[in-house]
Amino acid sequence: MKICVLGKDKRSLNLKEMYKDRKGNIIDADVIITPVPISKDGEKITGEILTIDNLVEFLNVRKKILITGGLNDSIREKLKGIKYYDIMSYDKIAIYNAIPTVEGAIKVAIENTDFTLNNSNICILGFGRIGKILAKYLSSFGANIYCEARREEDIALIKAMGYNSIELNSLDEYLSKMDIIFNTIPHMILDKKRLENLKNDVLVIDIASNPGGVDFKAAKELNIKVLWELGIPSKVAPKTAAIYFKEAIDKILIDER
Repeated sequence: MKICVLGKDKRSLNLKEMYKDRKGNIIDADVIITPVPISKDGEKITGEILTIDNLVEFLNVRKKILITGGLNDSIREKLKGIKYYDIMSYDKIAIYNAIPTVEGAIKVAIENTDFTLNNSNICILGFGRIGKILAKYLSSFGANIYCEARREEDIALIKAMGYNSIELNSLDEYLSKMDIIFNTIPHMILDKKRLENLKNDVLVIDIASNPGGVDFKAAKELNIKVLWELGIPSKVAPKTAAIYFKEAIDKILIDER
């Protein structure tokens, strides 16, 4: 099988090197691999001139295997009828991907604050894979960790792990106390009303996939510093991230055969 790897980020470049003996272009390749997330603006393939619509049109004519990730509902709708694999739906990859994501998110926090993580009030919105690992890493810095969750079992786990638990309907009571907020939820959670409750010098780091969970326009109007960090693994640990992806992709291709 010939393989075409799209994207210009370091993870994609490492992946291209790993598949150099099977390299193909988008026309003659049997498999097309996109960056993750596939798009940051919902229109163009990340790092490419090629648009999602162009790719979909091409794949409807030429039947190839598409391996992608970081999909939102709109993109999934466009891909209906096309054979594709969402690499981020594989638990192993999602867990491995969470590690460099968390390390990169903490790096971003350190580089964009003038205070220590130690003794800072830090809120993590969402207690999934990334939220759990992020809380564990941040606790080693001596931060005061507050975790928001919806499910009762997650609230119980947060308490059992020694963190401060926040239920969604109580979130507004805590926001004004936070020095740093990490969002991992890819749905609107920090709307304008909630953003108005934040301290002026708070740092908000959104690491959720498209469309994120922050009203970015309102944040700009309120002069709140918000950083939307997509594709962190490809920035901070591209070689490791590429190795993880290749393991999953190779398994997919073996199953295809």
